[in-house]
Amino acid sequence: MLCRLCDNQIRDEGVAIFTNEFLKYKALKGLTLGNNRITGEGGRYLANAIQRSKAIYYVGMWGNKIGDEGAKHFAEAIRNHPNLSAVSLAANGITFSGGKSLAAALKENTVLKSLWLHDNELTDDNAADFAEVIRSSTTIHQLWFINNKMTVNGVRLLASSLQYNPSITMLCMKDNLLSAEEVKEFENETRMVF
Repeated sequence: MLCRLCDNQIRDEGVAIFTNEFLKYKALKGLTLGNNRITGEGGRYLANAIQRSKAIYYVGMWGNKIGDEGAKHFAEAIRNHPNLSAVSLAANGITFSGGKSLAAALKENTVLKSLWLHDNELTDDNAADFAEVIRSSTTIHQLWFINNKMTVNGVRLLASSLQYNPSITMLCMKDNLLSAEEVKEFENETRMVF
């Protein structure tokens, strides 16, 4: 069973009620709560429920406001989850510390295939952390960093790590802080999308 609750103005209080209910139903495989009004507190409720639900494999949380607090809770849910293969935390106000937590969790995760972090505030410092993930992960296939705050230096770190990981199929870097001339530097790396 998939549950899609997008654009419903759901707030943290609603997430608290919903997560208590969804844990009763072991059949829930996917959950989309995009474009609601969920903050770090609601992110904590949801991440805790995801951590306890071993059946769920997809979570879409784009367009909320979970910030670094929520990202840290999601990192704990991702860290050792046995089935979670795709997570979108796009457009959630995630900055350096939230990105660092997510990267640390991915280093231990052996299942996640796709992580969407576009439209956040991730920087070159986060690129260094995710470059380590790319070098060490055998399961991650796609990382989406569209419209963050990475410069050519951070993108170089990510690009150089690709040589160590043939399982990465897509590294999306569009609309970061690179000039058209800087983007040309990566035109031979077919797994990078600008």
